[in-house]
Amino acid sequence: MERNPKKYEIAYILRSSIAEEAIAEQAQKIAALIEAEKGIISHSEIPKKRRLAYPIGKEDHGYFGWIKFTALPDTIAAIEKTMKAAASLLRHLIVEDTIPVQQFGRIPRPPAPPPVAAVPPKREEEADERLDLEALDKKLEEILGK
Repeated sequence: MERNPKKYEIAYILRSSIAEEAIAEQAQKIAALIEAEKGIISHSEIPKKRRLAYPIGKEDHGYFGWIKFTALPDTIAAIEKTMKAAASLLRHLIVEDTIPVQQFGRIPRPPAPPPVAAVPPKREEEADERLDLEALDKKLEEILGK
């Protein structure tokens, strides 16, 4: 049994068949469940109706909401078990919040490669190029008949 509390986030989708007046009540039930397991809620959002990417249980829409909370890792299993039994939920997911807020959105960049120094061409290569250019000019003159 681990005794150090950790930060978690739960995302859930409620059925679209629930009346809009009852959505806040359903969200409050989920928050009460977390608090009953001695969890401390730091932030929550009232569920909003969204179109689902794919049908879940023959439903194309659902109310999406999420809650950030701190709890002991041992209590997550109890919260998960109660959430699975709720008929008003289509889906839910509990994840551990491992990204500190101050680092969120900052992607470390790889170090820049060292600058490459320009290497001057060697004299021999220049002479070879001149010979090739001269030979090419002669060949062109022969072809063109000049």
